Amino acid sequence: MELQLSHESICLNEVVFDGTLEQSIELDYLLPDYCSSVFKILKCRILPKVTSERISGGKLMIDGVALIKVLYVTEENYQIRSVTQKQVFSKSVELKENYENSTVRTSIQCDYTNCRVVNPRRLDIRGAVTIKASVSAVRQLEILSGASGMGVQVCNKNVTALDRKLSAGKEFTIKEEVELAYGKPSIAEILDHTASASLTDYKIIANKVVLKGEILLHTLYLPEGETTGPEIMDCTLPISQIMDLPGITEEYQCMVSFCVNSADLFLHSSDEEGCKGFDAEFTLRACCEADKNAQTALINDAYSTGYELQSNSSQVKIEHLLSIVQESCICKQTVRLPQEEFSCIYDIGCEFTNENCKLESGILILTGNLEISVLARDSDNMPILFEKSEPCEVQIDLHCDEKDLLFSPRITITSVSYSLISANEVEVRAEIKICGNLYQYQFYDIVQSISIDENGKKKRRADAVLQLYFAAGGESVWEIAKRFNTSVDSILSENNLDGEYLANAGMILIPMID
Repeated sequence: MELQLSHESICLNEVVFDGTLEQSIELDYLLPDYCSSVFKILKCRILPKVTSERISGGKLMIDGVALIKVLYVTEENYQIRSVTQKQVFSKSVELKENYENSTVRTSIQCDYTNCRVVNPRRLDIRGAVTIKASVSAVRQLEILSGASGMGVQVCNKNVTALDRKLSAGKEFTIKEEVELAYGKPSIAEILDHTASASLTDYKIIANKVVLKGEILLHTLYLPEGETTGPEIMDCTLPISQIMDLPGITEEYQCMVSFCVNSADLFLHSSDEEGCKGFDAEFTLRACCEADKNAQTALINDAYSTGYELQSNSSQVKIEHLLSIVQESCICKQTVRLPQEEFSCIYDIGCEFTNENCKLESGILILTGNLEISVLARDSDNMPILFEKSEPCEVQIDLHCDEKDLLFSPRITITSVSYSLISANEVEVRAEIKICGNLYQYQFYDIVQSISIDENGKKKRRADAVLQLYFAAGGESVWEIAKRFNTSVDSILSENNLDGEYLANAGMILIPMID
């Protein structure tokens, strides 16, 4: 009987690029005539966003925008005012080839910001941002899946492996009309706002993913006729989108992340009661990664009972999806304020920086710094801003005891609240959302090809039909069969055994087969 071989392809995910890119931000800004002159800067922030990433012509292309926000005290009447500017940028990285079936992940953060008041009408702003980017490409590897004939015996290893990964991105716009809550004073000017978005549910229907989520909008505004300071307003706005993802079925699990690229607020016209609301326009980007596992059989060893056999083997890294992680936790920090300077607090904001994640015995340990900024008024009614960096650590039980795990989370602060616990202490509570795919990996030795030397027939004793062998407990039946040039099935049948390993030490019969 001739040698018959069968093959199949498996998907291997390989990281083909993992690095950082630097982008400088420079702005020489002259205040327009309608803006009040600067007395002092309260805070200057550079908020960078990646708006798109793609691979084209063997290059990774990244587009982004840096939102520059300056909160300052006016020279005329010491009121809080703000100015905002945008700078767009693009970065590119040469790759080894043009990876068509690939997944790009990016994160971006501001490294430093410096704002210098050249004169009351002119600001010199300098800063730098860092983009972390990784590209994972799917490679199809053809492996040997079966062999028969010419006495060939194969050792199959059934493994769970990732099937073909699907990914897609979509940019879209949402417009909503926002009204002030009852009892809130009318709006004279919007000073600052932050927006974050998160997924609440998704559904897979006919090559599409239906997404539902919400935008959390935090607004700091100056009331009309205000003499004591700004007001804040929080609201939640719905997200509903349909994303095309050809090939997706209900067998897939999806990891969806939202990024708010821009948020523009436009005040309504004032009436006799003043301005009671605004129109909000958001530009968002949704990224969807879909994974499913599949069962596949790998051949990790082979021999022939009758002929000399040559094989080529290699080691491969096989991954499979354990779960989609979407967890929220609260990071609490107590901030001690300089009591002699503060008379009231207007608002508190937080950013999470220097993030680091590690997994220990199924526990996700997230560490970083909580950058806390407190906007307040001092005893002389002068607006001031107090900033403090506090180390933060949270632990989340992933209910997973496996080893060799891979997890690259996306971390966002979705909301911030605070409460005074003493005359000069405030407890800050930041809700942190952690999302990502949890994978497990393992290395396997696999046989990729087999060849038989038809002239290299093995010699065996003509008078031996059975041989006796004293086996050790726990010994592999495959190794015994390979040593005696017989088959696993014949040993199991002759000795009424089952399983890959012998439970106990003892004498067994080894049938000799052709």
